Amino acid sequence: VNGLRVLDAGCGPGQYADWLVERGAEVVAIDVTPRMVELAKDRLGDRATVFQHDLNQPLAFAEDASFDLVIAPLVLDYIADWVPVFSEFARVLKPGGQFVFSCGHPHGDYDWLQNKRGLDIDYFKLEQPTVTWGGFGETRPTITFYRRPLNMILNPIMAAGLTLDHILEPLPTEEFAKIDPDNDATL
Repeated sequence: VNGLRVLDAGCGPGQYADWLVERGAEVVAIDVTPRMVELAKDRLGDRATVFQHDLNQPLAFAEDASFDLVIAPLVLDYIADWVPVFSEFARVLKPGGQFVFSCGHPHGDYDWLQNKRGLDIDYFKLEQPTVTWGGFGETRPTITFYRRPLNMILNPIMAAGLTLDHILEPLPTEEFAKIDPDNDATL
């Protein structure tokens, strides 16, 4: 990433932006949540540009073909319609640029909500469940997100004119299985 101009879309507290800057990237980091923007600014100081922006809105701050890389780590599950978002990412990417994102696995989320949470979920529909997450201490956060089938993950890529190069489906580590055997997807 040395020398690349990178858009960290949904930067959260700035962990990826920090990693990128440490390796020589010029980073613009955005997040919709004011507290996350504050945390990212505290972490990055003047080493990156960090500001609040809602990915449901056009990236008016960015010129066409102005980024080498766009990353969106675990942010897209909070956005209903990916086509306009992906289209904006395609617009701001330079020719040959890359877009890397991560999201909930469509079957994993379906199984977790249906079988572990007892919700009546239709795999083939876009749904917006609200659940309480564990692993964060006594005050468990309540999260509302979008769960979608595989076609609603892949089709927006093509609709935006992007090309799919690689899909990675990592398995949980042995350490994760020991820490949280109830959520070990390798069982």
